[in-house]
Amino acid sequence: MDENINPDVAKPLRLRGIEVTTTQEINLLGETDEVQFDFVCQQQRVIVTHDTDFLRLAIQNKTHTKSDNEKQLIIRRNVNR
Repeated sequence: MDENINPDVAKPLRLRGIEVTTTQEINLLGETDEVQFDFVCQQQRVIVTHDTDFLRLAIQNKTHTKSDNEKQLIIRRNVNR
């Protein structure tokens, strides 16, 4: 989960058996979006974020996607902004 997502969100996911890492836990806090996106791709994970810059990265880095059915990006828009 990206640093703009409250790390407390990981707790209930883990209770449901979902493997979750946070930016803080993997020492990527403050790293660029590119570094975080590369980590996500290398680890074959998804990223949960509020940051739409990851859409640009995903489009620019189509080679990271193994198939059209695989998704590596989840963006949650905060509608209360």
